[in-house]
Amino acid sequence: MAILCRESRVFPQNEWKVGMAGQRNRNVGPIRAGEAHEDISFIHGACTAPANDVAEAKRPVAKTVIIPDLHKVAQALKLPFDHVDRPCSMVAVFGSPATGEGIPVDLVARSLHEKLVRRIASWRSAWLDQAWFGALTGAFYDVSMGFNGVQPVAAIALVVGRRAFASSAPGARICVMGGSSVENCSPVTAMEMEGAACCFQILPTASPKIANTLCVPIALIVGGGSAVLEDRHTVSTLAPFVFQGRPRAAAVALAGAVRQAGAKSHLAVAVARLGYALPKQEAATDEKKLHTEVLNKVR
Repeated sequence: MAILCRESRVFPQNEWKVGMAGQRNRNVGPIRAGEAHEDISFIHGACTAPANDVAEAKRPVAKTVIIPDLHKVAQALKLPFDHVDRPCSMVAVFGSPATGEGIPVDLVARSLHEKLVRRIASWRSAWLDQAWFGALTGAFYDVSMGFNGVQPVAAIALVVGRRAFASSAPGARICVMGGSSVENCSPVTAMEMEGAACCFQILPTASPKIANTLCVPIALIVGGGSAVLEDRHTVSTLAPFVFQGRPRAAAVALAGAVRQAGAKSHLAVAVARLGYALPKQEAATDEKKLHTEVLNKVR
């Protein structure tokens, strides 16, 4: 016998566009029980780099936010979240608009995750894949309220079980990939939804031969300005590190590539890896040496 949810929601007039992507609440629906994917590994890393231009240095610095467990955020807010699969994590980067006018970076960084969690908690039945995009773009919309609808300069990735969703507002970039090795890693084509770029990828069932390397790499960049890396360049820069289980090193290397492409503003880069068992880690001394090398390139 299905358990029924008798909660109701009040939607803004355009909620179907920017909130739940057409998935309106019918007031009564079966409550979904979230699944725990214990075989899933989700690791992440991020870095920031200061501006190397006098004028750009006066602008607010870019920021990164990583929340490994959104269930704990929902618990702190006393919101229902048992219908959401585990792991459920969020990675985001935030910057300031080129014009200098817009939502303060600190405000967006502090509030976006709460807006997202409240939207996810408001619908406890099954979610269509496109509805998750609605939650991401809807969180942008919620933050922009009170600022004349000006979108924040941000990119966000949401992992729910085996699924990865990413969205970026103008001024930020996302690159979602998939593959089982550096050689066959390829980017996913982004689509546009309400002015935001959106990407989706699901971690497929893997055979024992490739289960330890099959993964979904995710890259988020803010602050590059006109120095935009093509997706293929992004993949070639970070894939060697991601497939070794080094997202932090991948983020630093990617920041260096953006800087070499001509970026002068504050940078924030985050890289995440959704996959199965991680490959064997190399020695900690080698990791420290690698970080030193790529940090020098960023500077």
